[in-house]
Amino acid sequence: MAVDSGWPGDGPPARLIMRLQELIKDLPAAELRGGDPEIAGIEFDSREVNAGDLFICVVGADADGHDHADDAVGRGAVAVLVECFLDLPLDVAQVRVAEVRRAMAAVARRFHECPDERLGLIGVTGTDGKTTTATLLTEILLASGRSPGLISTVDRRIGTARAVNPEHQTTLSSLESQRLLAEMVAAGNDWAVLETSSHGLDIGRVDGFAFDVAVFTRITREHLDYHGTVAAYVEAKAELLDLAVVGGGGRGKWAVLPVEDDHLELLRKRAGTIPVLTYGRGAGADVRGTAVTGSMEGVRFTAETPWGTAEIKSPLVGEFNVDNCLAAIATAGALGVLLEDCTRGVAGFTGVVGRMQAVVAGQPFEVIVDYAHTAESLRNVLDLLARYSSGRVFVVFGSAGERDTEKRPAMGAVAALNSDYFVIADEDARGEDRDEIAADIENGALAARPETSHAIIHDRREAIRHVFGKAEVGDTVLLAGKGHEKSIIGPEGPVAWDEIGTARDLLAELGYAAAAGDTD
Repeated sequence: MAVDSGWPGDGPPARLIMRLQELIKDLPAAELRGGDPEIAGIEFDSREVNAGDLFICVVGADADGHDHADDAVGRGAVAVLVECFLDLPLDVAQVRVAEVRRAMAAVARRFHECPDERLGLIGVTGTDGKTTTATLLTEILLASGRSPGLISTVDRRIGTARAVNPEHQTTLSSLESQRLLAEMVAAGNDWAVLETSSHGLDIGRVDGFAFDVAVFTRITREHLDYHGTVAAYVEAKAELLDLAVVGGGGRGKWAVLPVEDDHLELLRKRAGTIPVLTYGRGAGADVRGTAVTGSMEGVRFTAETPWGTAEIKSPLVGEFNVDNCLAAIATAGALGVLLEDCTRGVAGFTGVVGRMQAVVAGQPFEVIVDYAHTAESLRNVLDLLARYSSGRVFVVFGSAGERDTEKRPAMGAVAALNSDYFVIADEDARGEDRDEIAADIENGALAARPETSHAIIHDRREAIRHVFGKAEVGDTVLLAGKGHEKSIIGPEGPVAWDEIGTARDLLAELGYAAAAGDTD
């Protein structure tokens, strides 16, 4: 897909008009005080409010929308959605609900006339591989003649326009997502692929969405800073199946599950009466990958499916991408896409920005940028590069601040055991002490391999410069954890960052010029 300038959906939304009582009729426990004004728009950021809007007082981790209701009213809000009644002018209608965030999902859906029912809606969740699977599925649907939209960590596609996501967010607010789905309907898309995070599921960002298909990549340990336990994390993921059970626009329901996932039986049970289609390289998969081979030019495998057998060739690097291909093929096949269209779509998909992306500038060593930010994904990538590299394997990585602390020593252990040299650098420290983050990682590395060779260089640019200076002919350098992201979040907020661009700049300093094949 060609990348267009601009960010589809960022323009002003169409100004719809709906009476407040019509808008809140899906909120049976809501209590209304005031009149029944016409609502011309919905906002949860008071700075974006226009005359005639409903302002939603979202309670967040860092701010409470109730504190900004006066500002919203001053900007023209004629109604507010609250969890407690406020001291506002009598001509401002107030709707009280138990949980504003979850109520927002129902209100947004009603306001935009349920676009999730007018599109075939596919949700993709899991730990690693969500973005690749969602984007690859979009390419397969395009190859079959369908017109899919996409909302992912990296991309947004509305109509035929596409652009890269500059934010550190997988699942948008329910208000933003429903608006984008409505724009997809207006632009002629017939399906929408929505990457769905455990956090987004847990806090109601997709509450009530009419999912036709729920697709899972493997679930491994992640986000325990938020969920607390693996069981709670899996439970949040499984909510996507609950939504598929009760929702859908009548296009046929499916649950697409990885056969080698430790939680397969739990997920299968949660799917209830929805038909389950499994995929993977293990025995018993409905869509199975066999005869897998790989190189730095891509992977090849045989796809054995209920619809026939096909030889698949993908430019994606890494055997772990076979599972992503199988998930997309299984989903597309369930929707009636011909296997030959799946084959063509997989062959034409060159990958997602910042996922196993080579930076080529004529240097005598390999440079790979990847989003790997969990122990499992880092192990997969390092194992792959160790097998393909003719020299040593270096890695620059870190771990996010104010997030799961238990994964830090695990990532350190992976780097110590699977690389020849590593540098611990800043990722997104946020307000946490960067030295403590690095120490957590280093302690895990030393516990796994006391004689490990490594350095701590917080400044990520300097860390990359340092490793490039060490790399020799045949070596491979992995820059892990940032991928496509365009900022590093520190104590003062986000600072512009471009991992791929930085790598190019530093290679240029060494006297190498970018090659034509090095693209985003």
